[in-house]
Amino acid sequence: MVVNAYAMTSVGGGCYRKYLFYCGGRLSWRTIPPRTLAPSRGKAIVEGGMDDNTDYPQAIRLIASDIEGLKSSYPQLADFSAEGHCDVAGLVIEYGYKTHRAEGRPGWAGGVPNPDNEGVWFRIDFHDPDSMEQIHTQPLTEDLRYRDKKVSFLILQGSDTDDLSQPLGAILEKRGIRPNR
Repeated sequence: MVVNAYAMTSVGGGCYRKYLFYCGGRLSWRTIPPRTLAPSRGKAIVEGGMDDNTDYPQAIRLIASDIEGLKSSYPQLADFSAEGHCDVAGLVIEYGYKTHRAEGRPGWAGGVPNPDNEGVWFRIDFHDPDSMEQIHTQPLTEDLRYRDKKVSFLILQGSDTDDLSQPLGAILEKRGIRPNR
């Protein structure tokens, strides 16, 4: 868990950001290394339109807003709203449209709403890389990261819908979500 505290330090000509974390009953500082400074704004820029000052809640809000912008092209997003489907405190976006309770399906897909033929269910969340929650330990999902958080992107789509995984993946990439390599 990130505590709302950070400090800037200058070491060897680079500007380092230190975040205060609370984990396992202890507070500790973690240092974020320097990045290329943008001379006109005087702060580090991260690819995808979010800079080093974009915190996790702001990042998840921006992703939700981008998803809302897809509504006119994807009927299965008809009921999506950035405000209504984005849990900023939990760093989660979760949405279901025309879904039903899963019946006899194994794995994570058996524990979430399953889409009808015209439906969709998806979840995007930022979490600690060491999280042992079942939804965060899926072996066949890509290891995505945003700064020091792991990002889960799970989606189930109905057979009669246009593929939403590609545009959602493009939004994540645009916002700086990258595979952990």
